Amino acid sequence: MASKLIEVKKNIGYDLKGKPIRKSFYGNTKREAEKKYLEYVKKAEKEGRSKLHYTFSEFSKIWLETKREEVSDNTYKQTYVTNMKVLEAVFGKKLLESITQLELQKFFSSQSGVSKSKMDKLYLIANAVFSTAFENDLIEKNPMTKVKKGQVSDPKELRTYTDEQYRFVVDFAKDHPYGLGIFIMLKTGLRRSEVFALRWENINSAKKILSVTNAAAKVDGSYIVDKTKSLSSMRQIPLDDEFVEHMKNQKQLGPYVITLGSMLDQIADLDNWTKRRFNPFMLDLSEFYVADKEKAKVKNYDPLPKLRIHELRHTYGTLLYRSGTDVHTVSKILGHSDIKITTKVYVHDTVEDLRNRIDFSKMP
Repeated sequence: MASKLIEVKKNIGYDLKGKPIRKSFYGNTKREAEKKYLEYVKKAEKEGRSKLHYTFSEFSKIWLETKREEVSDNTYKQTYVTNMKVLEAVFGKKLLESITQLELQKFFSSQSGVSKSKMDKLYLIANAVFSTAFENDLIEKNPMTKVKKGQVSDPKELRTYTDEQYRFVVDFAKDHPYGLGIFIMLKTGLRRSEVFALRWENINSAKKILSVTNAAAKVDGSYIVDKTKSLSSMRQIPLDDEFVEHMKNQKQLGPYVITLGSMLDQIADLDNWTKRRFNPFMLDLSEFYVADKEKAKVKNYDPLPKLRIHELRHTYGTLLYRSGTDVHTVSKILGHSDIKITTKVYVHDTVEDLRNRIDFSKMP
């Protein structure tokens, strides 16, 4: 029995009294029906029929539907829907053809101070919406063509532990009741979302390999197991003996490595874990570090930075690189889609790192 076609009703124009004329479009999926509608619009324009006039909000909903099946649910909601709401708040009621380059430039300039990531996403989505409208002859030109992004805020400097501090924290995490998640991030460079989707079956102790196959994602207020951030995020990470031995000593309370509360067959809530596990751990770590230095009567020592969760991964990547691992390998282990991310964000050279790579004796 053939599957029932999906119907999408659209406004295709106005009658003599100014009332909208509605027409149905059908497809096996909503996205397919939306595409048929866009094809109808383009054909109508070529045949000289009256142009359809859409507000930004009306057309953005059509555009979003065409993106829904191209990305994961989490990316669709967190990236596309969230940022589209920002654009709709300003341009939502305006007709597409009435929005000018000047208005768009004013908007992006007014966003100065947001993060680079936020600015890039807003710009990408706005440009894609107007490009699609232009390609379907709904507007005569793309007003985004010469629009420039606004100034972005300086990203927070990512900090790392020193070699000595790293060793201290890893050892402390192995003995602390809340330290397992921190230990895993410091020894593998996994993203927090990947740690919480990690199952015991993903760890092959015999071959010393950890397989990253999924990531946790927050959908409608709850965490679920979702796809990884990108295809390159699906990877295998080589493990050292310390990691393998420590994990062998852990109790397997359920299918997931990290558990919280009594729901052992579900992934832990990342927000609750941060409050109930990570924050108390960092407080204990700071106090123990100071006490340890005072006990050893060390007078001048580097204070232990209170790293954010993502900086644990950053520490692993940076120390891996400084230990002599080439940047391509570091990039693959961290699961980056582009090696530029590794070199620009994660790999930081100190003056001494640069000095050690220079052979001054060969200089004229």
